[in-house]
Amino acid sequence: MSVLTDLPGTFPPVFACRRTELKSLRDALHAAQQGAGSFTVVCGEAGIGKSALIEQFYRENERPNVVFISAEFKESEIFEPYAPFLRVLERLQGLDNGAQQSKPEELLRLTFSPDERDTPAGFYSLQSQLGLAQQRLRAAIIGKTKRTTVVLQLVNLHLAPLTSWRFIHYLAESLSDHGLLLLASLRLDKKLVESSGKATYIDVLQRMNREQLYKKINLRRFELRQTRRMIKKILPYSDLPSHFIPDLHDLSQGIPGKLLRCLHSLLASKLLFQENQIWFCQENIDRDLLQVLIQDEQDADETPDMDVLSQAQLELLNYAALMGEAFGHQTLASVTGRSRVSIIKDLVTFVNRKVLVSTEDERYRFSHSGLRAAIAARIPESERLSRHQQVAAVVEAATYLTAAQRTYCLAHHYSNTPDHAAAFKYLRQAGDNAIKNFAFWEATDFYERAVRLAKSYPEQFDADTKVELLISTSWLNRVLGFWDASIENCREALGDCEALTNPRLKNHVLLQQGLTFFRKNNWAQAESSLLQCLKDQENLSQFDQALVHYGLGNIQFELSDFQKASDHYEAALEFAEQPEAKQLIANLYNNMGALKSAQGRRMQAIAFYSKSIPVFENLGDNLGLARVYHNIGMTHADEQEWQKANEFCGKSLGVSDVMGLTPLKSITFLNRALCLARLGNLTEASEYNFKALRLLKKLEDELGLAEHHKIQGIIECARGNWKQSAYNLKTAYEKYAEIENKLGCAEAENELAHLAVSMNDTQEAKRWLEKALASYQQLHIKDKVEAIAKELAEFEESDARTLAGIETQRGEF
Repeated sequence: MSVLTDLPGTFPPVFACRRTELKSLRDALHAAQQGAGSFTVVCGEAGIGKSALIEQFYRENERPNVVFISAEFKESEIFEPYAPFLRVLERLQGLDNGAQQSKPEELLRLTFSPDERDTPAGFYSLQSQLGLAQQRLRAAIIGKTKRTTVVLQLVNLHLAPLTSWRFIHYLAESLSDHGLLLLASLRLDKKLVESSGKATYIDVLQRMNREQLYKKINLRRFELRQTRRMIKKILPYSDLPSHFIPDLHDLSQGIPGKLLRCLHSLLASKLLFQENQIWFCQENIDRDLLQVLIQDEQDADETPDMDVLSQAQLELLNYAALMGEAFGHQTLASVTGRSRVSIIKDLVTFVNRKVLVSTEDERYRFSHSGLRAAIAARIPESERLSRHQQVAAVVEAATYLTAAQRTYCLAHHYSNTPDHAAAFKYLRQAGDNAIKNFAFWEATDFYERAVRLAKSYPEQFDADTKVELLISTSWLNRVLGFWDASIENCREALGDCEALTNPRLKNHVLLQQGLTFFRKNNWAQAESSLLQCLKDQENLSQFDQALVHYGLGNIQFELSDFQKASDHYEAALEFAEQPEAKQLIANLYNNMGALKSAQGRRMQAIAFYSKSIPVFENLGDNLGLARVYHNIGMTHADEQEWQKANEFCGKSLGVSDVMGLTPLKSITFLNRALCLARLGNLTEASEYNFKALRLLKKLEDELGLAEHHKIQGIIECARGNWKQSAYNLKTAYEKYAEIENKLGCAEAENELAHLAVSMNDTQEAKRWLEKALASYQQLHIKDKVEAIAKELAEFEESDARTLAGIETQRGEF
């Protein structure tokens, strides 16, 4: 396919003046073939040559061991953000002839009951299934890159809903270790900006840029010499006036697409012609005529001249501008009272004028949101209101729309009418529909709009309905990382709790609040919220109580009160003994294993880990498995069994790497570095510690950064670099103290003592050992207390022998 295939004329396809950019794409492909994939975005304004560059790249690199495949995004897929990736997976599975494959859509299948949607059990199930679905989908796509390199082009990426963008972010985090090249073009100009002034994906793209997760190829406008080269390729033999190419370049502003359209306009109007294979132009071509031709091309991209439209066409555009998404001809025919044939005829006219764009499923959308907004702004407010009401009535009676399309349309149109009850109803249904497809970001938007309605018109909505919605919104905001918004949702909900008819809802609010405070490391408020739940156990289900104790156990674990943590985990386990709580039970076993390990009870720790592994395996929860393997490795490390510890860290890394579990991967890098340092493999230990550092900085993980400095201090001590070792260990100690991690402080104190021993500084060693002893005593870690007490006793004996020797010498003297 070439840049000219969709334009009239006889010019041959050309590619010019983008060799540097093409080399960047070749380099990215070569890296992917070596197992180092990436996400490359070709950016630039409309007509700059983004598609031409990608097409040329495809033409030059067609080969048996490279698979080119595309994922196309459609505006109508707001409720199915993973659909493009499922289509990609289905295509990739088709490449494995004879291999048994599961259906891609099974990766996103929900198993929870709709009745549980607004309960803690339902939220826990949904959150777990989102994580599992994303893990499996990413692993399935990346798994196809083991035997071949895959180039996945993301088509119409500007139409992708926010959830799709978040999944792309999630996918991009693991590309550097796999043979997958993501490739996309983005039109970065005002015509794709939403009415709010900011494209929906900009925040995600900016974050990915900060994390260095994508490479940008920015196409610039041609300079005059580049325009000359391009025209020379299109018109190799010509006799044109000397002013022709400079004028054409100046008026087209160096935009290749605009330049090509102008040449075709000249060709179509016979102002440009060929004789004996030589190109000529009419003598009357001057700058003014070229200006008119180019202006005609510009007008096709701007707001249409309303004066040249018929009344019927004007009416059609006005209705179309009020639609919330891609629209079909049936709805427009119903609201205008015209025949479908005449509607389609006008829509095709608008497509030809580049006002509208047609989609594969026989629907239409505006060529850019700014154009739709400009047309809608011309409609008087009162008229807009009545039109929205009219469209809503037609949509409610429609049978040609899918359930998702119908719900979205009604939510959009009723939100622009005074029928607040209907708007609330369909906004909530739209949020529910989004959740069923794991479109959590879109669900949040719908729910928050419904909440705003309930707050603005409190007399129309009962307290139970509002609080239920606030609970759902709080949970979504916590899952998506918007913790302050989640806390605010809970505070609003608690303010309405006095008027509730369902007393269980207050406990659900407190539970969400406690879990969010925990994510914010606000242990005191998290504990306070969760303990309030336990005061009203009549209105807590068994699962609710299990989740409350699980949260309290995690808080006490962070505070290093291991006995209280153990008590809460045991209580949670008793309440969680039910079929729907399998994942919670597996996480409890894993945490209890880590807790027993921290207390020095290794055999009990291994027993708990052994219980959690088969549950995670049956659930297909690779994140859970990777965490268990990691914890087993750390248990062996506590026993100084560094070879076994390294093996289990390797197993954890294998799972977290394939699944793209970046946070766990960073911690596993750290602990593998520690194992290798203890085994004397200092070069490889440094390599893993540095890999961890890159990820930890990206994640802004302060605890992980403290661990990195501690391990680097151990490595430098083994190398004999005392000064560097002291700097890293003291930095680690300060970071642990800053985040109140008592166990980390104790470990850093112990390592500083060992450094002092290596430097033959006995007094400094004793000082740090005494601090470590006090810290471990406070944590009630018996084996560490005994080990350090033994070391201090040896120092005392050594000092006593030294003192006795001195006294003997004095007596002899």
